[in-house]
Amino acid sequence: MITRLFLKRGGNLQICDGEMPAATVDLEREGFAHVPGALTAAEVEALAAEMSHLFDTTPPDVRLEGSTAEDYADFRYEALNHSALAQISVAHL
Repeated sequence: MITRLFLKRGGNLQICDGEMPAATVDLEREGFAHVPGALTAAEVEALAAEMSHLFDTTPPDVRLEGSTAEDYADFRYEALNHSALAQISVAHL
């Protein structure tokens, strides 16, 4: 697992061989983690609406040469930059 370590000399990630919380393992292995109770139903609904709006109004961020917007249709890498609710949700965890 990779853990965040804040160092004055620079660099902030390191490999950790120790035991990690299940959500951390899920996030690294699966790309997402289910954290029961982290958000209320109303917060999830509001975040879903904001993400739907983001997908409707923001084109995909095509990152690889030779790729098309269709290749990236399911992704909005910049969601955290464009969504105040996403920022609040991440900070909440």
